[in-house]
Amino acid sequence: CCDPHAGVDLIIVRSDDSHVQYDDSSISTNGKITQPITFPTPGRYRVVVGAYPRQTAPNAPINFQLFTWVSVRGRYHPRPLPRASATEVVDGYRFQIQGRPRLKAIQANFLTIKVLNPAGHKAVFGSWHGALAHAIFIHDRSLDYIHTHVCSPGTGTWRMFLLTYIDGHHLIAPFVLRASS
Repeated sequence: CCDPHAGVDLIIVRSDDSHVQYDDSSISTNGKITQPITFPTPGRYRVVVGAYPRQTAPNAPINFQLFTWVSVRGRYHPRPLPRASATEVVDGYRFQIQGRPRLKAIQANFLTIKVLNPAGHKAVFGSWHGALAHAIFIHDRSLDYIHTHVCSPGTGTWRMFLLTYIDGHHLIAPFVLRASS
């Protein structure tokens, strides 16, 4: 699990964060992508297209993003951001953040999430588009986003490039990361 993938991710988020839609689209043989979208309510939506081209050369881009806004006509009623909760229930599945993580801006941290099926038993994850889960973080107001894959233990070797701008210098710190079980 957690293989890199080729294709296109479509992420749509309403300006008040009340709706997020994620679609992983397939590219047809003629190179076109068609993805029908039904917007649930009027309002302004940020559309993010994350493209992951098949790697054909060592210096080919790994991915890139395109952004646009779509306004859906009708009377817009913004919804307030819900209060923070450690537990969410979706279609009978219970997702619960364990412990009380102390999250701080620009400081890495881990979240452990326990997932139970509707019968109250430990949920069994399958691979979905190369990962056990996709985590999408969306910043309130700006709608900036981060998309990452949640991987199982023992997923092998990864290459991470930390791109920074520090003291007037563009720096890229390359790391080799090994995940073990």
